[in-house]
Amino acid sequence: MARPLWRTEAAVAEQSSAPKSGDAAEPSVEKRALIDAYENALRHTAPAVEDSGAPGRRLPTALMLGLLVAAAGTLVLVNRPAWIFPPPPLAEAPALQQASTRVALFVAARHVAQYRTRTGHLPASLHELNATVPWGIMYAVVDTAFTLTMSAAGATIVLHSGDSMSKFLGGSYRALRERRAH
Repeated sequence: MARPLWRTEAAVAEQSSAPKSGDAAEPSVEKRALIDAYENALRHTAPAVEDSGAPGRRLPTALMLGLLVAAAGTLVLVNRPAWIFPPPPLAEAPALQQASTRVALFVAARHVAQYRTRTGHLPASLHELNATVPWGIMYAVVDTAFTLTMSAAGATIVLHSGDSMSKFLGGSYRALRERRAH
């Protein structure tokens, strides 16, 4: 009959303390040292043997968790729920886009005029105004006059410094006000 490779500490202690048949004497010092070394080795290797199964159990759990997260992510990307992906804003009508552009050019022209009044000359660029100017406005200076240009809804709108502002704006403010009322 084959002996087990390892035994519990209690079994080792029981066997070592039990008197052997025909042997009433204590084991020799060398034998006792071997028994102690064996018991010590069992104590240190038994937990490692018991824990060796844990990583094998963790892998399927981690794999299943990863697959679950991937499936949930795919579901969210495919269905695109509104609480994560809000709908894009509605596009403005071309007339409203042009009205907004005309107002933006008018405000930029006022900043340029105020700069000229304060310093006595036109700015070399819109960056010198120290004011918030909408992105996309082109500025050009010719002698003592300037032009502001911006594109909206497929049309290029140009404001010359000598233009009548009321004619340039037309009904822009009214169109924008009506849009807010709706």
